[in-house]
Parts: sequence; C-alpha cells; structure tokens
Amino acid sequence: MNRNDEHIIDLIIAFFLGQISLDDKKELEVWVTSSDGNHKTFTRLLRICQRLYCAELNDDAEQMCRRMREAMRVNTRLLIRRRLRRLVSYAAMVILVVGVGIFYYLRDIPQKQTQKVSTVNVVPGERFAVLQMPSGEMTVLNEGADNNVEMGKGVVFRKDSVCDLNGVERLPETEEIQYSLIWVPRGGEYNFTLSDGTNVWLNADSKLKFPVAFSGDTREVYLEGEAYFEVTKDSLAPFIVKTHTTTTRVLGTSFSIKAYEDEEVRTTLVEGKVEVKMGEHQTMLKPGQQFVSLKDDFVIRNVDVMAYTSWRYDRFAFDDETLDVLLKQLERWYNIQVTFENPVLKSLRFTGNIPKYEDIQKVLQLIELTTNITFELKDRVLIVREE
Repeated sequence: MNRNDEHIIDLIIAFFLGQISLDDKKELEVWVTSSDGNHKTFTRLLRICQRLYCAELNDDAEQMCRRMREAMRVNTRLLIRRRLRRLVSYAAMVILVVGVGIFYYLRDIPQKQTQKVSTVNVVPGERFAVLQMPSGEMTVLNEGADNNVEMGKGVVFRKDSVCDLNGVERLPETEEIQYSLIWVPRGGEYNFTLSDGTNVWLNADSKLKFPVAFSGDTREVYLEGEAYFEVTKDSLAPFIVKTHTTTTRVLGTSFSIKAYEDEEVRTTLVEGKVEVKMGEHQTMLKPGQQFVSLKDDFVIRNVDVMAYTSWRYDRFAFDDETLDVLLKQLERWYNIQVTFENPVLKSLRFTGNIPKYEDIQKVLQLIELTTNITFELKDRVLIVREE
C-alpha cells in the first residue's frame, strides 16, 4: 500500500465521520469520479467504515479512526492477495490446457459435509447510502443521521425527503434540470421521498438518478439495480422510470423494478397500471403481472407479487426461483462473493421465505434443507457445491 492509498483511506474516513475539510472533500470527489474502479473502491471502503463504526461506538474518535484505518488496510491487502491468487490460478489453467491439449471430465466424488467457517464477521445489510448533488458534492446517508443537505436553488434533502423551500412544485420547462444521485452499496438499503411526494425504496447495489425538482409534463428518473416505487398521482405528468433496457410509464401506482445489468429486467405491478416499453414493443400491465425483459424479447406472466417485493418488508421470498438469482440477492445484501463449483447448480429451483436480517449461517442452513447442495463460507467467499 503506497502513500497515495494511505491518503485516500484517510480522506474516506474523514468524509464518513463528517470531519473532512472542503478542499479535501473536493479532492476526494475528483478521485471517486475519475474511474469506475475508484468508485467501486470508495463504495467498498465506506461499507467497511459503516461496519466498524457500528461495532466501535464506545471508543473515542481517535481510537476508532486507528481501528478503522488498520482494518481497511488489512482488507485492502487481502483483496490484492485474492486477485493475485486468481491470476496465478488462471495462468496455471491456461498452461495446462495448452500443454496437454485435451479436455477431460472428472468423476463425481462424494464430498464431506463442509464446515461453514468464516474469518470475517459477515452481517446482514443496513440502512446506508451516499447522496451526490448536482455539483458533484457527496454526503453519507445512514440510520440516525440528521441529514439537512443543501441541493441548490432553495432545495434541501431533509429527513429523507427532497424539499423545495420555495414552495415550487414544478420548474418551468425552460429551466435546466439538475440531477442528483443516490446510490446504495452492497450490504445497504435506503428509502426516501422525491420532490413530488413519490416514495422510493432502493435495494442493495442500486442507484437512482433523479431531478432536484421535476420540470415540464413528465417526471423522469433513471434506475440501475432494484427499487420499489409508490408514485404520487399526477394526471398531467406521468412518472417514468428508465433502465438500461426498458421504460416504465405510470400515473400513480405501486410497483417494483429489478434492473441489474447481470440479470433480466423485471417490472412487477402491485396496484394501478403501468405501461412498459422495450424497443418498439410496449404493453400495459395489470396488478399481479410481471414484465420480464429477455435478450431480444419479453414475456408477461402472472406472479405472486410478494416474491418480488418482500425485500421491502424485511424478508426475502422466492417462488420457484433459480439458485443463481437467489444467491445474487444474498451476495448483494451480505456483501459476499458467490462461487459455484459446478455451474449446473445455478439452475436449481428454490421456493421459500427467509428473514432479511437473519444471520447468514442460518439462511444457508434453510437453503440446504430443501436442496442437495452444501455451502462453505470463507472470508467473504461463499463456495457452492453438491452435497
């Protein structure tokens, strides 16, 4: 770890604790936005800050900073070592394939029951997010924080709501729209209210880009990840959610959208009506229906909406869901990495209801009871294998 890394760690800690100077905050914002890698590192280290802060509330600030710095340095070293091991393993695999020039299959060998051992404390997620203002300035949002953040032009983010102190409900169409961003890292969740009164719940590893104040005859937001919306009715201004493949248009209703880039996009309607558009195709959903965006097509199916919105009510419910999708949900919530020894296991189906804030070991035991798989948890890597 070089001096620049040490400096960035100190800036992130100061930012999290609210002790960062204006000049240092600007330096950190430039570093975070300069590359996707820096953004991911910032998210990961903020998560470590939150975890350690909750564990060390009885320490004074100076002692807590020392603990946080040391833990973050150790975490960074472990990450580098894991990447090197993967690189070495990959290189060895390439040499083996080229040198031997053949492919072969190993016989199935019965495995012993693996012991679930972890050298780090894997805990459920918590309420935590970062708000980025139109200026690029950032602030941490978490449980118990007294958030009162100036967003510009008389608009503030106060008590988890976007509030216009000028009393203006909608900007003139001629005025330029300014966008803010709330992003939730892995192991987090956050709910807040937009300027029009629409309530939004963001799941782990999600981002919502939204106007500080809506303008014109539409209310447009942009989603990466998963969110649940309770939209304030406005017949003159439809509410529009855009993802990387779909556009969902509503007047006033409750629905969820799951739009992670490594999964199919799902729009699930709880009540009201929504119109979903994908390319040249568009369709209207009824309550209890789900729009699923496939590679070049889409399907509409009737579903149990609780299986796709239960995360908002502190549970994970799955209805004939693949193990791959189920574990991606846990991967984001517990901030772990999942590895399958046999890719075929990804297609196994699971139906069940899991407490969202349960210890991960108990969650894994529940899954094992209804499948022929076993888990091994080491550090933050969950290995999935046949029993």
